[in-house]
Amino acid sequence: MTSQTVFIHTESDDPHADSVARCLRELDVPVETLRRERCFLDWTIDCVGDHVWISKGDQAWHQAQIAAVYWRRDFLTEPAWVQHPHLPAEAIAFIADQRSMHVESAFKRLATDRPFFNSISANRLASSKVLQHHVARQCGLLVPETFIGSDPTRALGFAQHLWTGGRRCCTKNLESVHVRFNGEAKARLTQIFEPEQAEELAGLSVCPMIFQEYVEKVCEYRVTIVGSEVYACRIDSQSAGGETAIDWRNYNIPRTPHHAVELPTCLSRKLTALVQELGLVYGAVDLVENIDHEILFLEVNSMGQWLWIEDLTGLPISQAIARHLAEAKHLSGPSREAGCL
Repeated sequence: MTSQTVFIHTESDDPHADSVARCLRELDVPVETLRRERCFLDWTIDCVGDHVWISKGDQAWHQAQIAAVYWRRDFLTEPAWVQHPHLPAEAIAFIADQRSMHVESAFKRLATDRPFFNSISANRLASSKVLQHHVARQCGLLVPETFIGSDPTRALGFAQHLWTGGRRCCTKNLESVHVRFNGEAKARLTQIFEPEQAEELAGLSVCPMIFQEYVEKVCEYRVTIVGSEVYACRIDSQSAGGETAIDWRNYNIPRTPHHAVELPTCLSRKLTALVQELGLVYGAVDLVENIDHEILFLEVNSMGQWLWIEDLTGLPISQAIARHLAEAKHLSGPSREAGCL
């Protein structure tokens, strides 16, 4: 049992964070959740010289009283969260920027003294798809042929290279899958790019995208890495058909069986090496198995979801995260240069 407190930095309505907090309490570990929307309302972080303090309600914790920080979500401040109705919009935007800079810089200072899961810098580094693919190849993983950029001519040449070889091409957003049109959030997931769509590449110059060989697949895998622990789930996305067969995030859960599986030892080692070389403690890895039964790497999300996997398969991912937070000595500090050599 520890007298130090674990802090979970997240957003409102995050059942993943709530699940980890519940598991920590079951381990008799004190835990506090910091909702980013409630910063400057319910909690604050302050620096006095080399000392960092987190305050919430009528309590305050010095950095020495902090066991670890679970950086579940990055900090940001929306101008709408600045509750000063009489200030002009320019002043509110300035305050929002100052809040965001202060909170992140204070947590970065705290990260030099206390363990983070994952570190802020490692999350930023690992968000690069180009870097992910590079490190994955160095770790011995197969990666589909990929073009990432905004040059329409290069993109078309890449797609034609695939088509000439009898392969299909797909497109993906670089990061967020959500787009807002007329105030309504819409998801743009993986889409097949057909030859007759070539004229649409004219708009690529203003918005870069990922063009990738589309893998004709048997199934997909979501593999959750927690330290050196590997929790693998096979997703039978082809059973559902339609758009779900192209991208399982077009959820059709009743027709998409999920199974907890054991990966080959050599593959598990490559995945843990990838996550570690990116400076991460946690990573949610997406894999596909092609019709030749080769397994290819697509991406790793350092803040990826897992709760639906836990609910469908019983894999104890929340418990594993809580256990690592309780045993903070196992967590990584600031990230290091990536590269599987």
